[in-house]
Amino acid sequence: LNNLGEVFRALGDRLQARECYQQGLTIRREIGDRMGIAVSLTNLAGVAQVLGEYEDSIQLARESLEIFVELDNQRESAYPLHIMGLVARDLDDYDEALACYRQAIEISMKTRNRAKVLDILKDVAFLLVKQGALEQAATLAAMVLHHSATQRETRRNAESILSELEARLPPPVMAGCRERGAAHTLETVVADVLRGATHLTSALHLNKR
Repeated sequence: LNNLGEVFRALGDRLQARECYQQGLTIRREIGDRMGIAVSLTNLAGVAQVLGEYEDSIQLARESLEIFVELDNQRESAYPLHIMGLVARDLDDYDEALACYRQAIEISMKTRNRAKVLDILKDVAFLLVKQGALEQAATLAAMVLHHSATQRETRRNAESILSELEARLPPPVMAGCRERGAAHTLETVVADVLRGATHLTSALHLNKR
């Protein structure tokens, strides 16, 4: 049921995905599968965030996070934290969004989940777009796009960010962003992100000399 929910989510049918996740959650509660419960709650939180049901999303994400912490599963705890950051971003609370992203990135780096780190960095790039830091966003999105560990959906989203920015930045500037982004290492960018938003925008800012 959970995997079927993932299929419906990938197809864009979020209501059907939620129904599958909910059915799976009910069964997991009945058999006492704590890890499965937390995974189902995380999936439901993600659907609620996309549907704009922010209070429900936060509640579900917090519940799943509590279980992951209880089970000492650091790797999975990054997922509800990421969702909480997305909700904060949607509500224009950029400081809270970045704080959640940073926690999730730090955990994912520690657990060597590079694909998840890149997925979150894609959303940091989107956050930079919303803050008007277009060149920094383009540089970061280009890094995500070119990294070998980037998964297909994350790569597609990074391409979408870059396509949007193509229309908003002069071609020479955009070309420079792509070149510099491709040259960045994941470790360097993560170090800048974990130091905070000011350092992030400074580190990714293009040298215009």
